[in-house]
Amino acid sequence: MAQQESMACLETVVTCPICGEHGDRLYSDLRDRQIRDHLGKWGFNKCPRCGHVWLTPRFTPGYISLAYDGYSDLRWSGDESFSSSRWKLALKQAYFTVAYGYTTAGMSLGQRLAGYVICLYPPLKSRLDRQVMFLSSQKDGKLLDIGSGSGWFLENMQWLGWEVQGVDIDAVSAEKARKRGVVVHIGTLEEQNYPDNMFDAITLAHVIEHLYNPVTTFRECYRILRPGGRLVVLTPNVESMGQKRFADSWQPLEPPRHLNLFTLKSIALAIKKTAFQIDKLYSRGNSAAHVWLLSSVIKSTGSYRPGKPVGKRTKLKGYAFYMMEWLSLLWDKSVGEEIVLIGRK
Repeated sequence: MAQQESMACLETVVTCPICGEHGDRLYSDLRDRQIRDHLGKWGFNKCPRCGHVWLTPRFTPGYISLAYDGYSDLRWSGDESFSSSRWKLALKQAYFTVAYGYTTAGMSLGQRLAGYVICLYPPLKSRLDRQVMFLSSQKDGKLLDIGSGSGWFLENMQWLGWEVQGVDIDAVSAEKARKRGVVVHIGTLEEQNYPDNMFDAITLAHVIEHLYNPVTTFRECYRILRPGGRLVVLTPNVESMGQKRFADSWQPLEPPRHLNLFTLKSIALAIKKTAFQIDKLYSRGNSAAHVWLLSSVIKSTGSYRPGKPVGKRTKLKGYAFYMMEWLSLLWDKSVGEEIVLIGRK
């Protein structure tokens, strides 16, 4: 990329996108560690008021596609479609019935008991909660998933009785999702021009960190949700144990694609700029082992590529870190790798 064009496609963000405070430099001279390391060097600023962290410089909206060439393969690696194994599906079905009210005819007493047992095992419970994005059953409920990727989540929720739609800016991912039998529109949420009060639930799983204006998206979500509708957001926690351990090698920094990285305080400030009520806001540690593995490789080699083998010793350390983070969350709810926000209109 020529120097003049390179300068034209970048912009500097001096003040916090959430509270407007002037930021301090946190990290500099970072490269893309997962896809294309030749695009340039990137940095992050941190807000002294709310702790929010943002990428600067960053691509302008007209050039942001440069950061996503080859990104679809990374997204598809996170597929968690319901297992075709009969006994695994039966256990999941039992948990979803007990925890979220997804009643299925013919469920045995033993199956229901298994669902209650899963409730007592936090690591498995947390993973299954993610597969339904904490959403309870709702008769004739309409669900919109923003950043729907390969569509595995929409396929799961359709199977559980929801009427589903997705929105994604990536045409390749959208086509993959459509092959699962779900409706996915290409473009941004704002470009869809949905009518007011259309959906009962809207989900954004690791999407808002990619957005230029998260508050604008939250406001649009509020407009198209029905009264009582739920907004569920998952995003990396920039105050996590992993971030404190790995600093600028922390994988969820992911320059130049992650434009905004939230703290519990900054995401609460963002949602309070809308009319949403916060039902739940906390951090959790279910991705701690994964973050440890990727961050360890980045720290030692400078990059990570999907499918790259990881040694057994590193995997054991990752599991130990995962357990340590879960224990730490018992007395400090802010140290988990992932923020969970559930809002209500």
